[in-house]
Amino acid sequence: MIKKLYTSLNSSFGNDWIKIEEPETFNIIFQKIGLDDNQSIIDIINALKACILTSSPWTNIHIFENCIDAFNETPVMPETLTKPPLEDIMYGVHIMNELTSYAKLDNREFSSEISRYIAAIAIYDGYICLPTPLSFANEYIPTVDQRLRTLCEEVCENPSLISNAESFDESREMIQVAKLASLIISFNKKLDNK
Repeated sequence: MIKKLYTSLNSSFGNDWIKIEEPETFNIIFQKIGLDDNQSIIDIINALKACILTSSPWTNIHIFENCIDAFNETPVMPETLTKPPLEDIMYGVHIMNELTSYAKLDNREFSSEISRYIAAIAIYDGYICLPTPLSFANEYIPTVDQRLRTLCEEVCENPSLISNAESFDESREMIQVAKLASLIISFNKKLDNK
């Protein structure tokens, strides 16, 4: 949906849509491309603009979170850290990574600040490692049990291992595999539904 919106804006307005700031002008845009006027679409457009015009969404936690919330159609609260769920972060990072490709954005890599922020959420939620597209944050998740970390990394790299979850004996293994399975399944559902 977001790529389609970006493509529609570019084909209808060229790069001029990036300069629009007045809410009234958004109404004209929505009519021209056949969308209903709603805050979620305005937030997505503003997030797209932020990603295209600056690298701040890749380096500033507040702007990163605002973009993640917008891309997931969650209300954006600019002055508040909302700590989105990991599946929302995965989806938003996926969109940002895609955007760098189809909008031909250079020098867009996630800063260590963003990586640490994502890792902190993962640690708080009890993850030992994260799958792609969040795997860049794994270096900031401490390794307590290397054998379990290796298993989790294998599951992240090859989610089909999840179907063999019953072969994992230990409860810690099952918990981590189940958590990763749930995260990957939620992310894939978001991709299918958007």
